[in-house]
Amino acid sequence: MNNEVMHLKNGDFAILPEAPYSSTDVAEGVYMPHESIEEHIMNFVRGNIESSRNHQHMREVLDDIIVDLSNFRNALATPEQYLKKNLL
Repeated sequence: MNNEVMHLKNGDFAILPEAPYSSTDVAEGVYMPHESIEEHIMNFVRGNIESSRNHQHMREVLDDIIVDLSNFRNALATPEQYLKKNLL
């Protein structure tokens, strides 16, 4: 996925770095702020829906969203890893 625009709470915009992505769990994943994870999740869902509208059944889109979100989760640090570094 390309870099996306992140909508900040104060109304400003920022460029969201490319999302980490892995088809398998990684030993130590990427540590990202809560807000960045949320924005990436929204971008995956929005991007899949928008790019598939009118030419793919929503059930297929749902499968694509699940794969993207699973691969994103695989590349992130686990909650336990966040706790170990006092990041939660």
